[in-house]
Amino acid sequence: MRGTWMQKQRATLSAISPPDISDGSNRDDADVGEIEEFLKIKRIRYLDSWQELEQRIEKTRQTTLKEQASKVMVWRRSIKQGEFSGIRSGDLINRIFSQINAETGLTMVASIPSKIADAVKPLDEKTLRALQFSRASRYGPVATSLADDMPQIFECWPHVFYHDALQPHVSRVKAAAEDVFSPQLDGKDRYQLEKVFQGELRAIERALLQVYPRPHRRYLSTVDLRRVLAAEDFLIEIERLVNTRAESNSNLIDELPSYFSLHPSDERNLLTLIQYTQRYGLEVEPAIMGAEHFYNDIFFQALALAGALDVAPSDDSITDSMINLDLDAAVMDASDFEK
Repeated sequence: MRGTWMQKQRATLSAISPPDISDGSNRDDADVGEIEEFLKIKRIRYLDSWQELEQRIEKTRQTTLKEQASKVMVWRRSIKQGEFSGIRSGDLINRIFSQINAETGLTMVASIPSKIADAVKPLDEKTLRALQFSRASRYGPVATSLADDMPQIFECWPHVFYHDALQPHVSRVKAAAEDVFSPQLDGKDRYQLEKVFQGELRAIERALLQVYPRPHRRYLSTVDLRRVLAAEDFLIEIERLVNTRAESNSNLIDELPSYFSLHPSDERNLLTLIQYTQRYGLEVEPAIMGAEHFYNDIFFQALALAGALDVAPSDDSITDSMINLDLDAAVMDASDFEK
């Protein structure tokens, strides 16, 4: 940005003086002088306005430049660390889904253009069912799935619960949770079903303590102790999911269409998945044990799609012509003030 053009124009205009009428020039010459003086003042005011505008635009430009540079830096750092916890936690998948939607407007169109959809491969049902999702509510995230069934977490119990003494409790907890997640329940019914679930959950917690008493855990191997602690964490997580679903007893959650009902098998791909999750406010939740490779596959497909669509933050967004415009040349022409 050049910072001296406005000052030079002001100096040029200030040097202009009205005509000398002391030598007997007629009144017409005096009128012309007054007009020229008026125009000079007016042009100086215009220059002041343009200079103020230039300063405001420059301030905005610098802010935008810093924001874009920050986005590129965060994006690169995220992708570089993508092989670690960022994928399995769902954070990086959510980031890429949001970026693709923001740049392509998938949620604003009724259908995906065929020339774009043809470039992505279909997603099988096993991959889609392995993804964990939640919807926001005033009480916290509500677990959900792409189908109308229970969240997948209830089908993937930790290793410890295969113990013969715990298996009957697992079946009863799952059944009670399914009742709470049943659609079209009023608040009173869901409240009563939540109480039944909590009773079954307390029962399995007691059974787990009987199988693995705390005083005896010091004698467990490192692997067995880790498994027991993971089992306790699992019970805490499913209780949170069920309680949140019970509190969010609005049937609006149930009335949202499932992904599988909206899209037949030949339409199930990464683009329709992004469109669905962004349109209905779904967030990818951490992967359950054993499903990590599905998350990896989705992440790298999304990363390739972002590259193919050219929507990932890049150096181009920092050197964009609108951000780095030459305001002197773009806004004003110096010849305007030289006429």
